[in-house]
Amino acid sequence: MSNKIKRIMAGTNLNSGRRRKIWDARGLQCSIIGTCLSRTDIRKLASKRVFGLRPDLDDHEIHSILVNRAGTKSDESRALHRILDNKYKTIITKFAKIKTEKELIKQWEEYLEAGNIAGAYWAVMSHPALTNEGAFDIHGEIHMIAHDSTALYQKAKKQLNDSLTRAAGIEKQLEEERTLNRDAQKNLEETAKKLEAAHAEQEQQNETIRLLQDRAAELEKRVFHAETGRAVQEIKEKNDLLEKENDDLKIQLAQLTSQFETLQKMYDLSSQTAEEIREQNSTLLEHNQQLSQELNSLEDFLSTRMVFDDTDSPDCTNCVNEEECCKRHLEGKTVLYVGGQYKMVPRYKQLVEQYGGVFLHHDGGVEVSRHVLPRFLSRADAVLCPVDCVSHDACKCVKKMCKQFQKEYVMMRSSGLSSLAKSLQEIAQ
Repeated sequence: MSNKIKRIMAGTNLNSGRRRKIWDARGLQCSIIGTCLSRTDIRKLASKRVFGLRPDLDDHEIHSILVNRAGTKSDESRALHRILDNKYKTIITKFAKIKTEKELIKQWEEYLEAGNIAGAYWAVMSHPALTNEGAFDIHGEIHMIAHDSTALYQKAKKQLNDSLTRAAGIEKQLEEERTLNRDAQKNLEETAKKLEAAHAEQEQQNETIRLLQDRAAELEKRVFHAETGRAVQEIKEKNDLLEKENDDLKIQLAQLTSQFETLQKMYDLSSQTAEEIREQNSTLLEHNQQLSQELNSLEDFLSTRMVFDDTDSPDCTNCVNEEECCKRHLEGKTVLYVGGQYKMVPRYKQLVEQYGGVFLHHDGGVEVSRHVLPRFLSRADAVLCPVDCVSHDACKCVKKMCKQFQKEYVMMRSSGLSSLAKSLQEIAQ
C-alpha cells in the first residue's frame, strides 16, 4: 500500500505555496475523511442536500462515496473542504503561523504525542509547507497507529469472552447446588412430618397407658378386696405388655430423632456449600465487571485512534473526537510504573505517552526500591503498581514511600495494557 500511495501522490505538487484543497491531496482523501470525521459527522453530511445520499446507506458506503467525490473539484468536494475547515478552525489558524516544513512536522508530532490527532491531521495535510515526502511519512504514522489499536482491542475482547465463559460455568454449578439443596430440604420436611406423627402417636400411647394404669389400679383394689389372685396376674401381664409397647415406641422415636439430626447436618452442610459458591460467583462477577470496565476504557481509547486507510476495511469509519481526546489527556504528568512484564515496558511507555504523559519505569525489586525509588518518586506525579508482577513486600514498600512522598498511588489488578489504560483514565480525571 505504501508504494501505491507514493504512486498516487507522485502526480500531486503538495508544496504549492497555498493551502491545499481536499481534492488536491490525491490518495489521502480516505485517510483524511476517516481520521477527521466521526461516524456521527459523516451521517450528518449524508443528510445534506449537496451530497444527495440515500438515507439507507451504511457508514462504510457513505465513507466510500465521500472519498470518491472528494477526489475531484466539485460542489460536493468544496462543501466537504468547508466543513473540515469550520470544524478545526482553531488548530488551522495555529498551524497557519508556521512557515517551514521542519517547524510544521515538529508541531504535528507534539499534537500526535498528546493524542490530539484529528484536527492536527487536517491542518498539516492542507498546509502549504508540507511536501510529498512529509505527507507520506505522516500518513504512514496514522496507518500504523490503526494496526496497534486493532491488536489491543482484540486482546481485551478475548479476555472479556473468557471471563464470561467462566462465569457461566460457576452459575451452572450454583444451580446444581440449589437443586441438591431443594432435595435435601424436601427430605428434611418429610422426616419432620414423620417425627411429628411419631410424637403424636407416642402421646396417644401414653394416654392409653395412663388410662390402663388407672384401670389396673382400680382392678388391683378390687382383686385385693376380692382376694382373686388370677385377676391380679392377668392385669399385671397386660401392664407388662403395654410397658413393652411403650419401650418400643421410645426406641422408634430415638431412631427418628437420630435420622432428623443427620438430615439437619446434611442440610446445614449443603447451605454452607451453596453460600461458598455464591461468594465465589460474586467474586467472579466482580472480576468480570472490572474486565468490562477495563475493556470499555480501552475501547474508548481505541475508538479515538481508529483511522482509515485506502482499503475497503470498515475500520476506516472510526475517528477521533477532539472533545473526547481532551478528557483523556494527562497534561504532561509523569507516571512511574513499578514492576510489570519487562518485554511489555515499551508498550507501557507508548500507551502513557499517547495519553499525554511522561513514562518512568522501575523493576520493583525490594532491596533496590529502598535506595533508588526515592529518586524516581521525586520526579513522578503518580505511581502505578500491578499486583500480579510485583511481590507483596515490594507493593508494601512502594505504597509506604508514596504515602511518605505524598504521591498518587494506584494498585492495578494486572500488568496488562487494559488495566494500564483504565488506571491512566482514572489519573487523567
